[in-house]
Amino acid sequence: MSLHTRLQSLKKNELIQLIKDIASLDPAVEEMIHALIKPVADTQESESLFKDDLPDLILHELDCWQNMANDRRPRRSSASDLQALHRLLDQISTLSDQLQAFKCIERFLQLQHTLFARMNDSDGMLLDLFGDAADLWLDIATRLRKIHPQSIDWQERVTYHFEHNPFGCLDQLLPNSGGLLSVAELQQLAWRFEKDLRASIRNSNAVDDTSLDELSTAMIGLQSVGMALKDFSLVEKSVLLSGIKPNDEQLTVLVHTAIALGSRERAEYWLRPEHWQMQQQRQEAEKLLQVAQAVACDADEIWHDFERDPETGVLLSWWERVDEETRKARQPVINKHIRQHSLLSEAVDMAIVTGNYPLAAEIMIQQDKDMDRLRYAQVHIWREVFEYSQYWLAAALCYRILIDDILRNSRTAGYAQAAGYLLNEQKLAKRIKRYAQHPNDKSYLAQLKDQHGRKKSFWKHVPGL
Repeated sequence: MSLHTRLQSLKKNELIQLIKDIASLDPAVEEMIHALIKPVADTQESESLFKDDLPDLILHELDCWQNMANDRRPRRSSASDLQALHRLLDQISTLSDQLQAFKCIERFLQLQHTLFARMNDSDGMLLDLFGDAADLWLDIATRLRKIHPQSIDWQERVTYHFEHNPFGCLDQLLPNSGGLLSVAELQQLAWRFEKDLRASIRNSNAVDDTSLDELSTAMIGLQSVGMALKDFSLVEKSVLLSGIKPNDEQLTVLVHTAIALGSRERAEYWLRPEHWQMQQQRQEAEKLLQVAQAVACDADEIWHDFERDPETGVLLSWWERVDEETRKARQPVINKHIRQHSLLSEAVDMAIVTGNYPLAAEIMIQQDKDMDRLRYAQVHIWREVFEYSQYWLAAALCYRILIDDILRNSRTAGYAQAAGYLLNEQKLAKRIKRYAQHPNDKSYLAQLKDQHGRKKSFWKHVPGL
């Protein structure tokens, strides 16, 4: 049966659902559909073909994955499975209601129990997927706590996921929770894990699986809180409380963690030959310290290069080499260079590289910089960042740059896409309270018609405007 015949046999609601499913695959696909269909008279429709129903669609898809548990036959996770799961994560990340997003990502994390039992993850791709999900959980939780500080017991949630992590895919959630939990909450967790560790050590004569699990959980918990607080003394305490000399494996953990937290003096102390049984293993750990020291020297040279000639590529190279404390310490200097840079392309990019989205949006709105060297793909990325972080005016201005670029250069092949951009730009008006010095949505549309009104092959895609 041909595709045409099969489509003709579908009912209206089935066709609508099919289009929604196709639109949800990719924002570019959705924009293309927007451009190709005839707009209805009411231009205040939902800004997306599927966004209003997206939380329900996500929950439905999560249910479908959960139901895989009914099929007990294990199989290797296929590329299509992983793509679908990654797409589901992407959809969760686009939800503007952070409480809904949190409910969805919580459900996603619960899938680990089903999927690891159902799929053969010998290639580690599923483990990586849930590592990404843990990162997204932290992002959403951090944003939600800022909006609704008392909505959820965050200490309990982080502890829950730490304790319900049978496959190790959430190992980095607690160590990276410093941006979500307060110092007092983390210190409370440290006290709890230290208490549990001392109790496990006292009961260490009872050598059974339960007591060993409790000992390991408390030790890893104290280490993880130490990393979240950037307090290496807690990591040392987790190893030294037993009073037993650390073995080479524990020494390796100490050295690696000391380097990661920037405690190079403690790394050098634990690398002393008298602590180690196997000097070859000590030498391997020492190489890691040497690399870290070289990277630190390299980072200093790159920073000097950036100060001489501020440029995004140089800043990104430095940013990837230094720890969070160094980044925060240098952020005021970076912000100064961003504000003083003459090129819009560099200023916005540098702000985004450092995660300073408010500054990026501010510069985008001011638009008092030279727009030379601005790239189409670059503005696409900005638009995604601003929409994701809900800087609606900055996002609308990105749409305008993309539209103007296509129409000014008469790129007829891109007219349908530009029409989709225009529809999205106009729909953002309901979210924008003030346009600053920029024309509002109606003025911009009138300006566009005045400048490009004769380009009928473009306007045919937006007959309702």
